[in-house]
Amino acid sequence: MYYDNVIEKIVRVPVEKLIEVPKEIIVEKRVPHIIERPVPVEKIIHKEVEVPVEVPVYKNIEILVEKPVYVENIIEKPVPYEVVQEKEVEVPVEHLVEKPVYIDNIIEKVVENVVEVPVPVE
Repeated sequence: MYYDNVIEKIVRVPVEKLIEVPKEIIVEKRVPHIIERPVPVEKIIHKEVEVPVEVPVYKNIEILVEKPVYVENIIEKPVPYEVVQEKEVEVPVEHLVEKPVYIDNIIEKVVENVVEVPVPVE
């Protein structure tokens, strides 16, 4: 006889919940800071001075750089991993009911009865 044994187990499942939180934004407003004080003014004399300027001259120069050539030998090695997929399957369950079966235990005995009948002798 089968009985359904229902066991409830609490399983925690993460659920996303969006909460809007107000955030303060501090914006600095610059105010001109003016300080008034006397500034000494110098007398400026302008003179023209020749300064030598370097002019770059470009020449084509061959530069040989040796770079190693790598040959890749890729060996694929398959690694199995389990992917769990749940599939509902209905399994038929036989409900068996036990009933007693009575078997008659009949023993047949053969009984031989020998009857002697007296015959008159003449």
